[in-house]
Amino acid sequence: MKAYVPWAAAAVLAVTALLLWLNLRERDLYAYALPGPPAGPVNQSSPPSWLPPVDEITENLLWARIDDVDGWYRVFWAGTDVYWFDDASYFAGALKNRTATNPTGRYRIAGRHKEAPFRLVYVLPEAAPPDGEAEVAGLTVPLGVHWFTSEYWNGRRTFSWILERP
Repeated sequence: MKAYVPWAAAAVLAVTALLLWLNLRERDLYAYALPGPPAGPVNQSSPPSWLPPVDEITENLLWARIDDVDGWYRVFWAGTDVYWFDDASYFAGALKNRTATNPTGRYRIAGRHKEAPFRLVYVLPEAAPPDGEAEVAGLTVPLGVHWFTSEYWNGRRTFSWILERP
């Protein structure tokens, strides 16, 4: 029985070393993440350049979200953390984390043009933008707009804003 004690102790130390190594290897860098969804109605300083000129902007709210799914080796604190962003560069940087999953987002723009109210909602899929335009409340807006493309550990990724149909 005493002969197994050194082997058991070595096995426990090896598992502990493996867990520590895996935990130290997983970087969770989510610089400038917001504490929650951005408060509205305005969190962007100016309307997007692809929006046609309008008389008044009453809502200009962009948010993007990433889930950080911890690995099984995070024994005592495993779970999913949610990070919110309102800037493309910080969102793109957060995607460099290998545990960053489920990137989503919405861009809402509302206002008045020629005495008529308008409301646009764009969603953020990982895809190239579609070509074409749509008429929304008297405005001709693009069906999709490229947001950014970047190289990551698993290849090139492209994100675009795509008009959500009411």
